[in-house]
Parts: sequence; C-alpha cells; structure tokens
Amino acid sequence: MRLEFTAAHATSFTIWHKGPGEAIFSQVGESPVPGLYEVTGLAAGEHLYEVVGRNSRGDGLASAPATVPVVGALPEQPWVSGESQAEGAVHLWYGAEGATSFQVWHKGPGEPVFTQVDTTVTGEYVTFGLVGGMHAYKAVGVNAAGAGPASEPLAIDVAAVAVA
Repeated sequence: MRLEFTAAHATSFTIWHKGPGEAIFSQVGESPVPGLYEVTGLAAGEHLYEVVGRNSRGDGLASAPATVPVVGALPEQPWVSGESQAEGAVHLWYGAEGATSFQVWHKGPGEPVFTQVDTTVTGEYVTFGLVGGMHAYKAVGVNAAGAGPASEPLAIDVAAVAVA
C-alpha cells in the first residue's frame, strides 16, 4: 500500500494509522517532503490513515482520514494431481494455501485453449465421457481477494471408451 501526500508550507509529515478493530490512531511513520509512506503485509480489513504536516512553527491539523480497504492475499499456486481411472474418465485432486474454492480448467485433444469446466470447494473433480487422447487440466485457487495463479498444467492420457 502506498500513500502520497502534500501540504502547503510543510517540511515533514507524521503518519497515523488505525487498523481493523483498533479504537485509536497510532503513529506509524514520518516522511520528509514530498510525502510518501509505503507498507506491506497489512491484515485484511479497513485501515484508516491520517497525515499531519509539520514546519518550523509546529504541527498543522490532521488530514481527513483516508480509508484503505485490504482484502488479503491471493491464494498460492495450487498443486494438482490426477489419473484416468477408467475409459473416458478422469479424477483430479488439487489444493492451494489460502484458497476457499477452486476453478478447474480443461483442454481436450486438439483444443487450442483451456476452458473452465467447474468451480468447487472440495479440492476434487471427477468427469466421465471424455474422448480418448491427451487431456490437460489446471486448477486456480480463489478467495475473497480474487483468483490466484494457475497450477502447472497436468497432462492425462485418457483411454477411449470401448465400443461393444
């Protein structure tokens, strides 16, 4: 998160912060002119910042509070494993730290791009009726912050359904 600020006649600034669940502002930094404050690793929730300009005559008034919503970190890159368990069928397992649900993406034999085939919270996907050939799957972890990076593609050779 990056704050930039300025005030006429200020020679430095004091930065104040009130995080989620906190009752009062606490001083978190000082900055020369031009005003700049950067921070990482903030907890999810609403953060408030006030800035006070200072010069040789003392402190000015606090700025109006600036609200900075923090939604948290995206999920990590998922791992994915799976196998063809029967003719025309695939069973996948996947997981990612920080994910609350998953998108499952598939690319069949001869298809140029992946398409999303499911969204699930279980970490498991089973499908039947696939044509024989090499299929590729990816998983994407999702949480309140959004979609994280896709897993590495997993290639699974699917046997064709036998015709009787």
